[in-house]
Amino acid sequence: MKNNMKKICVVLASIFMVFTLAACGGDDYADESYYSSDTGSPSSSLSGDILEDIVGEWYRYGNLNDEYWLIWPDKVWEYNRRTDGIMALYAEGDEIRVDDSRERTVEFPDNLSNSIYWAELTEDGVFYYMGEPFFSDDVSIDMREYDGQWHLDGDELYSYFNFDNGEWQFHEGSGAGGFGYNSYGGLGYLGSVGYGEILAYYADYEEEIRGRLFFDGTDSFELNGEQYIRLSGGGSGLSWDDGEVSEITLDEWYYFNGDSEPSFYFNEYGEVACEYENGTKLNMPYRIEGNEIIIGEDDFVLNILIILDEQTLEDAWSGDIFALLGTW
Repeated sequence: MKNNMKKICVVLASIFMVFTLAACGGDDYADESYYSSDTGSPSSSLSGDILEDIVGEWYRYGNLNDEYWLIWPDKVWEYNRRTDGIMALYAEGDEIRVDDSRERTVEFPDNLSNSIYWAELTEDGVFYYMGEPFFSDDVSIDMREYDGQWHLDGDELYSYFNFDNGEWQFHEGSGAGGFGYNSYGGLGYLGSVGYGEILAYYADYEEEIRGRLFFDGTDSFELNGEQYIRLSGGGSGLSWDDGEVSEITLDEWYYFNGDSEPSFYFNEYGEVACEYENGTKLNMPYRIEGNEIIIGEDDFVLNILIILDEQTLEDAWSGDIFALLGTW
């Protein structure tokens, strides 16, 4: 989401466009039932009065450690989001209006910026803002409890998910007897809908949902009939506790095979300079997750490098080695 003075977001099916000068959110997933038919749904408690039903706490993707809306019966409201890593008040007001031109849509005039925000409360009891679902506090959880690497059938050579505070990334494994991970299988957000069921949303909105995750306790889940078991991470979710190397050397070039072309140069500000054999030069953000370096933005991953030690990296896709000069 962009910090424009005002934004307008019109969502038809799974496509949305964000314009300047106003702000809004909403989506229509009338064909998608988010709740299991045999467990009921928060929609059963809706009164039909949208200004009454919208009262409460609403957390982005059902994650108690993510941005959220607080709405009181007297129409006082506030919207909190993370800025520079800190959760803080972003917008607030003392008025909520029904938008008669759009079904189940309400307007939130912001006292801080004079902007107007639009949101939709679906008949399933899901609050949509900027095309993203916000779930009520009674079905929301702290997603950090699921942090870690979850491998298919508990085998570290099979495909696996990385979970980090409600965000997921999927890596296609080469399978037992192979080595490494041969492709990157998507990324997105986990969404809690309650009743032990979590949805894996795609971040790029091209496909709404990757699948439904059914957890058996806290260290295994089932997805499309396959079982994934957590082999690392967990606990508080604030760190990766897998005993593997997660340090790299900063402010020095990593060379292809340790002696030919300079390839990667990492700094302490989360940026990496990349140079390729075809002459392409890029500056990209990077982050370290466990023993992997993810290069690129959330919605565009350029490369994934495996940290073998502080001096040596391996390309997760090609198997190429990059090392400090003269160390390989």
